[in-house]
Amino acid sequence: MRPRVLVVEDSPVLVRPLIRLLSRSGYDVHHVATCAGARALAGYFDAGVFDVELPDGLGIDVCAELLGRHSIGRAVFYTGVANEGLLRQAAALAPVVRKSEDIATLLQAICSADGANSEDCCTVDKCS
Repeated sequence: MRPRVLVVEDSPVLVRPLIRLLSRSGYDVHHVATCAGARALAGYFDAGVFDVELPDGLGIDVCAELLGRHSIGRAVFYTGVANEGLLRQAAALAPVVRKSEDIATLLQAICSADGANSEDCCTVDKCS
């Protein structure tokens, strides 16, 4: 069974290629564009990929909430935010990958995040 990943990203320009790349890497990808959308989802996701700033709040807050209620196994922030305070808050919760980095960096961060089980990890060499 393919690992399930929740992508919480509001940029339509970024999200389409991100979903395509994660899918091609072996993940079963589910996308929402808002904090409210993420909070409304049922079920468990092996990992969550969160933008920091979303139209209706902070990805940091919804990430903490989903981790707390065990809706996601692990998290990674994938962001272009420049605010150092927000970056520190995010990094205290989960690894942070800048959007300027390549997809291999994001895949590695998803796989190496706390709680990762090698069976629900995909990397450039595995799952694709």
